Amino acid sequence: MEVAVVRDGDGFDLLREEWDRLVAACPEASIFQTFDWQRTWWRHFGASHRLLLLLAREQQRLVAILPLYEAREAQPLAPSLRRVRPIGIGGETSPDYLGQIALPEYARAAAAAFCQQLVRDSDRWDVLELSDLREGSELLAEASRMRPSREARVVVGESARISYTDLPKTWDAYLAAMNSHARYAVRNVRRKFLAVPRTRLFVWTDRAGLDTAVDRLIQLHNMRWHGRVAHHSFSTQRYNAFHRELMHVFMEKDWLRLYCIQLGEEIIGIYYCYVFRGVLFHFQGGFDPKHENLRIGQCLMGYAVESAIGEGCTGLDMLRGEYDYKKRWAPSTRTTYSVSVTRPTLAANVDRLMRGVLVPIKSRLKRIVGRGSSRAPAAASARDQDM
Repeated sequence: MEVAVVRDGDGFDLLREEWDRLVAACPEASIFQTFDWQRTWWRHFGASHRLLLLLAREQQRLVAILPLYEAREAQPLAPSLRRVRPIGIGGETSPDYLGQIALPEYARAAAAAFCQQLVRDSDRWDVLELSDLREGSELLAEASRMRPSREARVVVGESARISYTDLPKTWDAYLAAMNSHARYAVRNVRRKFLAVPRTRLFVWTDRAGLDTAVDRLIQLHNMRWHGRVAHHSFSTQRYNAFHRELMHVFMEKDWLRLYCIQLGEEIIGIYYCYVFRGVLFHFQGGFDPKHENLRIGQCLMGYAVESAIGEGCTGLDMLRGEYDYKKRWAPSTRTTYSVSVTRPTLAANVDRLMRGVLVPIKSRLKRIVGRGSSRAPAAASARDQDM
C-alpha cells in the first residue's frame, strides 16, 4: 500500500470522481466526509492553512483517504504551534463522524499506513488531533498506539455524545414508542398550531429561490440567539457563505432538507437538516422568538421526523449537543472519540501550559469579577439548542 500526500487545491479538485466512488463504497462514510462538504469547507476556511490529504492506494486503486490540514497558531514568547487537524474542525464549524474514508477490507491496513506516514513526517507538526472518530474505528485503534518519539504524549478522549434512533416504517409507530405524555404533547402542539388560520408546514423545494430561505434561516437564528449567548451560529459572513454554498450543492444532490413553519405570509421557523443514506441529520434551526408560545420548535421537529419517515428514512441523528429535547426525539446515544498526539517540542509545551494552567486561571478570574456569572451571556456551541 502506497501513501501519497496532496497539498494543493488543484490536486484536491482532481480527486472528485475517485473520492465519490470511495464514499459510495464505504458504508460508514458520513455526509461530512463527502467530497462536496470537504471541498466547500476548504474553499471557505482553508486559505490560511496548508492542505494535508493522505491517500492510500493499492495497485494504483484509491482505497482510503484521510483529509487533514496543517495550521500554524501564534504563541507568546514561543514558536508558532504547528497543529494537524481534520478538515472541518476549526473555522467556526464542528462536524461529526470524521476520520478516514476507507474500503472496509482495507480499513485496518490504511489506518496503519496513515499513522506510519504521520510518524515519518512528525518533524512537521507539534500536535496531531484526530477527532470525531467512531467507536471501534481502525484509525482510532491505530492512532491510540502512535509513538513518534519516546517522550510523545498520547491522550484518547470523547469528542461528542450523539442522540440517535432507528425510525420505524410509520409515523404512528414512532409515536407509539413514546410515553403517553410525550405522544399527547406532540399531537396536541401540532393540532393547536394548525388550528390557527393561515398556517402550514412544508419542505422548501424551490431551487431558484433557495437564497430567500437561507436569508430567512440566518435572520431567524440571529433573532433567537442575539443577546442571549456570547457566540452562536450564522453570526459571521464566512460561516454564512460556507453554508449558503453548501446548501445549494446539497439541494442539487437531494441531501438538503429545510423544514419550514409558516404563519400567514411569514416563515416563523426553519429547521436546517440533511438526508444522507436514509438518515435524517438534524443540524441547525431558527425561530421567531415572539411566537414561542406556539411551541413551533416542537411542532416543526415532529413534522421533520414524520416527513423523513414518509420518504423512507430509517434513522434519525441529532448530531452533537447534549440537550434534553434531542433525547426525547432520539433516545439512544453513541459516542465519538478523539486522539491527541503531542510531541515534546517547545511550542507544544507552551500550548499545553496555556490550555492546562493559564486558560483555567483566566476563566476563574472572569467568574470572580462577575463576567462569568449567570447574568452574562453564556457561550453556545456551534450548533445551539433549538427547541
